[in-house]
Amino acid sequence: MKRCFYFLALMIFTNVSLAMDFVCQKTIEENESYTHCENKIADYPETIHYFIPKNLIETNKVIINIHFQGHNINGYNPLKNFGNLLINSQKNAIIIAPISKGKCETFDQYFVKESKGNELLSKLVNDLNLDHISVSLSGHSGAYRVLRTIFGYKDLSIKDQLIGVGLFDATYSDVSAIVNFAKANSEFIFYNSFVGGANGTADEISIELRKKYQNLSHFYFEELKTDSKKSVLDQHFELLQIFGLKQFLEKL
Repeated sequence: MKRCFYFLALMIFTNVSLAMDFVCQKTIEENESYTHCENKIADYPETIHYFIPKNLIETNKVIINIHFQGHNINGYNPLKNFGNLLINSQKNAIIIAPISKGKCETFDQYFVKESKGNELLSKLVNDLNLDHISVSLSGHSGAYRVLRTIFGYKDLSIKDQLIGVGLFDATYSDVSAIVNFAKANSEFIFYNSFVGGANGTADEISIELRKKYQNLSHFYFEELKTDSKKSVLDQHFELLQIFGLKQFLEKL
């Protein structure tokens, strides 16, 4: 559960034209709603996936949501439904998903170096050559480690553009760096969803955070109750569909 595999950046827009500087190097899937591309960027060691909606608008406010995804365990494919989640959120968005090997190995090695992490974050935001950009971050499962690292940067390159963070069953350990950042800005959205009860694996810290901060207007908490008919893993990944990216994006 504490493993990371995919790092996602999700870009949201508010009205359409796809004249931005983007080349799809390899098309994985294309349908009437979105295109799924796989690209390679500079010195990032793994490939990067893009989900691009057909009705994309680049002329209005752009929100880039950088999402880190937990490891795809036992056939669970965390990327499978992101295109549909993007479209169902009714946000104009691009999901950018650099992949990490193993148990967050690529993320741990790459983002622990602040200069490299800042460089990649800025590159993902700036390379599409879009104006009026805001940024949000989110993560599922063990992705809390990457988010904690980023929010701990002394000079985070995208700090002034950040407007929110979403944690999806991702509070396995200390997340105080993330919480403190959110507390310092009443306009910064903090969204925390988790599986509670017998199937909960990250609920203890989430419950404590809810007790402390649920009365703050910019803190949001959602609990998916344990279903005894489902496995821990099933509910862990089901959370992404019920209280995940779509619901977080709607708060921004």
